[in-house]
Amino acid sequence: MKQTAVPVINEAALKREKVREVAEWMNEQFEAEGVLFQDVAASQIVEHFGEEFTYANNLGNVAIGKDVLAAFRKLTENRAIWSRSERRWRRREAHDDPNTRIEP
Repeated sequence: MKQTAVPVINEAALKREKVREVAEWMNEQFEAEGVLFQDVAASQIVEHFGEEFTYANNLGNVAIGKDVLAAFRKLTENRAIWSRSERRWRRREAHDDPNTRIEP
């Protein structure tokens, strides 16, 4: 009897693919609205993709996982600015320093 090869599941590759999916979802939200609030995105990520893409920060708030944020940064490289004071990403504007991705 001939045995059928069982595909080897690469857990790390599956995780990277899911992280990419979450980052792409974030990018879609950002593109649609022109802004993306961190707290809203984090709670929606839990709802749509699960808790494994978020964590509780030192204040106990739900935060977006670092791997997801890194993937999102790559997708929005020259288009998004992080506003620390408002805890959101916004579209880059003409007056923004081209060498930074964070509002001063």
